Formats: sequence, C-alpha cells, structure tokens
Amino acid sequence: MEIAAISGNAAQKSGEIVIHCHGVFSDSEMKPVAGHVKKLAVLATCEIFLEKADGRAEREYDGKTGLNLLK
Repeated sequence: MEIAAISGNAAQKSGEIVIHCHGVFSDSEMKPVAGHVKKLAVLATCEIFLEKADGRAEREYDGKTGLNLLK
C-alpha cells in the first residue's frame, strides 16, 4: 500500500502521550482505503512533518460521548 495522506495530533492523557492519527492509503490498483492508524510499518521511506503548536494539548474522557476529547 502507498501512503496518500496522514494527519493527526499528539496530546497528553493522564500524563501519557497519546497519538490520534487518520490515514488514507492506496492499494496496487490505486483504490483508496482510509481510517484510524493504530500501527504503521514503512518498507522504504515515509516523510512526516510535525508542527509544534503553542500551549498544551490534553485529552479528557467525556462521559456524554464516551470519547477522550481534546480539552
């Protein structure tokens, strides 16, 4: 598969770094598949650009949605 796009963020939750990442990949016929990236192994190269934002990103559990949302 080829990486077409990856985007996400890094935040802290309970003092631990948490990565939330989405990706779009294409197969040998260039058909796309997309979703959450939980693990990624790269065979040759992968260029990733990180941009530091001001402040601190933290996640907190939201009982209404059941998700760990950025606060």
